Amino acid sequence: TTLIAVNNLRDRDQDARVGKKTLATRIDERSYRLLALGTVFVPYLFLSVVLTPGGICLMLLSLPVAIKLGRIIWTQSKEALNEGLKFGGIHLILFTLALHLGLRYGNLLS
Repeated sequence: TTLIAVNNLRDRDQDARVGKKTLATRIDERSYRLLALGTVFVPYLFLSVVLTPGGICLMLLSLPVAIKLGRIIWTQSKEALNEGLKFGGIHLILFTLALHLGLRYGNLLS
C-alpha cells in the first residue's frame, strides 16, 4: 500500500492533467501525504498492541527506515519521490523480516 501511495503521490500532477481519477487527485495534497504516512506508521501502532515487549523491540529495528521514508513522503515531490519508492521497498522487506522475528522470537526476549 505504501508503494502505491508514494507512486500515486509522485504522479499526482500528471494524473490530474490527464483526468485520471486516483485518490491522490481527488483529495488535497497535504491530506494525501498524511494518508501515505499512515500507511507507514499505523502498522507499528497496531503491532505494539499485539506483540510481546520483546517482539516490539525487534519490530523497532525497521523504524529508522520508516522515519527516512516518512521524511521523503512529507517533503519531496515529483521525481524526488523515486527515492521514496526505493525506501518503500526497503522498508517493506525490513518490516516483514522484523515482524516475522518479532512473532517468532519476541517471547524469548521478554
